[in-house]
Amino acid sequence: MNKYLFKSMFIATLAIGAGYLTSCSDEIDEGSYYTFTGDTVCSYLESDPQYSIFSELVQTTGLNSLLSTYGHYTLFLPTNDAFERYFQENGISLETLSKDEMRQMVYNHIINSPGRDYLSENFEEGALGEPSMSDNFLVVSFQSDPELSGLQIYINKTVRIIERDIEVHNGVIHIVNNVI
Repeated sequence: MNKYLFKSMFIATLAIGAGYLTSCSDEIDEGSYYTFTGDTVCSYLESDPQYSIFSELVQTTGLNSLLSTYGHYTLFLPTNDAFERYFQENGISLETLSKDEMRQMVYNHIINSPGRDYLSENFEEGALGEPSMSDNFLVVSFQSDPELSGLQIYINKTVRIIERDIEVHNGVIHIVNNVI
């Protein structure tokens, strides 16, 4: 019986010793920490009042959590002025839209493109390679306009990109002058 007791104690001692040798340390090198300090698509929207209507659409539909996370989103972002014109032309208001209509409106402006952001330098005439989140392909065209200093980029022939290639942590944003 002593022989078995001795073997059991020996094995237990070895196990405890191995545990001490392989234990983890809670000390982490400070240089290993990464803290993201830039904007996401969502935080960019929230930071500027000229995009408050689109931001409200995103918040109301619950899409803010999507646009705050890691990913590759290309957003064609209308200004508040673009929304006001759109509402006036269509006889509607933000308050009269259902949540489904709001979600569709947001989805019309976003391409979720894993592994790729659509920068303007890569635009070619024709449909972009991936559809918007509303499953519609956006079509790029170029027009020369001397009043607007040269070549202009349009989406679906009527939506002009007025500021392009704003890179954020989870994608790229292009400011547009009309609602898609």
